[in-house]
Amino acid sequence: MTHRRRFIAGAVCPRCGVQDRIHVFEVDGDTRRECVSCGFGDSMGEADATTLPEGRLDSPPRKPLPEGAQAVRILTPDDSTERKG
Repeated sequence: MTHRRRFIAGAVCPRCGVQDRIHVFEVDGDTRRECVSCGFGDSMGEADATTLPEGRLDSPPRKPLPEGAQAVRILTPDDSTERKG
């Protein structure tokens, strides 16, 4: 039986850590996820819905900039002015 599989953009495999290799599909009303790189698979049941995976947004906030700090402007060729010559 063929199941419709959807890739989840930005998802990271909990086993191998590779990004964009997780696909989700449904089997008999049960939603499952699977990694195409390492074969990891599990069920995404009701119990899993209460716990969120740790992500980059869970890290502590950055320290404030020191007093007197200034922003750096990165110049691109379009930003530079022609030299008078």
